[in-house]
Amino acid sequence: MDRRFIDLTSEQISALLEAATMSWFGHSRGIDWTELLRSRRITIISEAGSGKTYECQSQQRRLFDEGQPAFFFELSELARSEATGSLLTPEELSRVEVWRAASDEIATFFLDAYDELRLTRGKFRTALTHLKAFVGPNLDRISLIVTSRPVPFERELLGQLFPLSAPPEGTRTFVDDVMGTAHGQVSPSAKEKQPPLWRKVCLTPLDEPAIRALVTEQGLTDVEAFISDLRTRDAFDFARRPQDLIELCQDWREHRRIRVHRDQVITNVNLKLKPRTDRDEAGPLSEAKAREGAGTLALAVLLMKSMTIRHSADLQDDDATEPCVDPTRLLPTWTQEERRTLLERPVTCASKMALAISTWMGMPG
Repeated sequence: MDRRFIDLTSEQISALLEAATMSWFGHSRGIDWTELLRSRRITIISEAGSGKTYECQSQQRRLFDEGQPAFFFELSELARSEATGSLLTPEELSRVEVWRAASDEIATFFLDAYDELRLTRGKFRTALTHLKAFVGPNLDRISLIVTSRPVPFERELLGQLFPLSAPPEGTRTFVDDVMGTAHGQVSPSAKEKQPPLWRKVCLTPLDEPAIRALVTEQGLTDVEAFISDLRTRDAFDFARRPQDLIELCQDWREHRRIRVHRDQVITNVNLKLKPRTDRDEAGPLSEAKAREGAGTLALAVLLMKSMTIRHSADLQDDDATEPCVDPTRLLPTWTQEERRTLLERPVTCASKMALAISTWMGMPG
């Protein structure tokens, strides 16, 4: 499945919190991974369930299998571990040494889940400092890709700790190898087509071919009936994110139809209240308590007309000019671990909560 990206302005990053913007993103085909990786400092900002982690892990494996120095880190782990090399496999460490010795390759570092780093109260500066020490004197020979949900992002720290200059003459990148360009040879026309060094992008929603591919991958045998029902019920917008589409497929297996929107929202919320299986959670939290807490936050999102949920107690949040929903104040009897666990579950994406509020009171307790 060929995922694509579109460049974002600051205003569009804010718009990512609004469910109504999904149709707008569908108007652009965007760029693919090959084009994106020509930039050197990339921020991927997309909602939970859009496939950020999966895409970065897949690209890291692809590049690594092709012999490229490419590495994947969770920012929360990077912030906790001063021994950055301990987070890599022996094969990856060997690739690091080859890269350091070569002096003419660009290494690609995928840094995942800035938003979840904040949930652990880890510091972005700490994570980047650990990575900088690991990279050593090779700062001119790295590309960084950072992923996050739409939350306030400390982009200036990347510039401070990993400043960009032109690559040393003769440095080869993955794109050089693909395009067959020689060391340092750049034609005038090529200069005009140079990609931006810095890039803020969003994963585009799945189009119909991508939806078909993922539905097939999920093992549905009646793909045409599924697609036809999506079209009949005008429900494609509810299948644009990979995680949402996977959940629709699960629902289809049981009911053999695309159910009415209210039922879909209730099922979707219930699924997103369940404990995560892809990683350890901060602590135990029952589905009943998660529903209660998420309902409180959802009501606050609606009443405050704010699509921002505070993910940490950092001072930078206190200085924010926009109002934000503060789980610490709204859930004062909860432990820090319980609040963090709730915020790590996909249901607390603010746009989904705003969408769910209209049906929330009808949910079973």
